[in-house]
Amino acid sequence: MIYAVVLVSVSAGKEISGEKGVYDVALISGLTDVDVITLSNSRLAGKDVLGLYQAGISILIAFVANLAFKLAIVAFIGDIKMLRMTMLCFSCIALPALLIFL
Repeated sequence: MIYAVVLVSVSAGKEISGEKGVYDVALISGLTDVDVITLSNSRLAGKDVLGLYQAGISILIAFVANLAFKLAIVAFIGDIKMLRMTMLCFSCIALPALLIFL
């Protein structure tokens, strides 16, 4: 069900707002789950609805959004020591993805 909603949302976002629409859907979808946007974009890229670069960048946006959301949860629930350790670990994970944007 969620997969279908994201698949339709990515297609609609591309039709309505172009690249920005795809990236907006990736950002929102990535807050909760990266798998669905990854599967959706892979399928749409395979059908030439999305370009490979556009699909890849939107997956990276979802990935970073997901890490940021999880970090916010740790900040809200955990203590400062847990937040620092989580930030260190997430930084090591996200840094390679963020370097692609440079």
